[in-house]
Amino acid sequence: MPLGIVALLLAIPGGAYAFSQNQLSQAQTAEANSAYAQALREYATVESLAGNPVSRILLGELADRAQTGTAETHFLWGVQLRQQGKFADGEVQLRAAVRSGFADWGARGNAALADLFNAWGKALVADKQFQAGINKYKQVAAFDPTGNLAASTEAGLATAYSDFAQWYTLQQPPDYPNALTWYQNLVKDFPDSPEAKLAQASALP
Repeated sequence: MPLGIVALLLAIPGGAYAFSQNQLSQAQTAEANSAYAQALREYATVESLAGNPVSRILLGELADRAQTGTAETHFLWGVQLRQQGKFADGEVQLRAAVRSGFADWGARGNAALADLFNAWGKALVADKQFQAGINKYKQVAAFDPTGNLAASTEAGLATAYSDFAQWYTLQQPPDYPNALTWYQNLVKDFPDSPEAKLAQASALP
């Protein structure tokens, strides 16, 4: 090891490790208490001190734990935000977990993003924001390569198509051309759905 690096390492105060360890402990406590913003700040402090090229030689283990904690915190915060219906904010946190570089948290983040877009689509459709809801439903597949949510997503889309078509028929005056378009899309894309079978029996021309 070059003498210059040895000198720098020896110059690191003995309290650097204790300080970083204390910050890491505070971050973990904040994370456990769902104080996720605080946890991320504390983890970032540890990473900035323990993760630089010089101090990493002595404090690398703390830096690694801080990086893992950061990924976990982004994931947990994203899930919490999704459960609270704060979908856009949840997406930001979950994408950060995916970008962390840790395969495990990346996989969990992608699965949670699939759940988020599924729930987001359902919420938008319930709020009669049909096209926006359909768009969110269609994003699920990108994060669900195993198709765990395929049936749920298809059911949600069938409901969205049907409700969108019905919404057009309730306008004043009724917009039958657009209603018919969505019924046709429903029958074409989800022919086995209960909504499609009902649409086929519809009196619409």
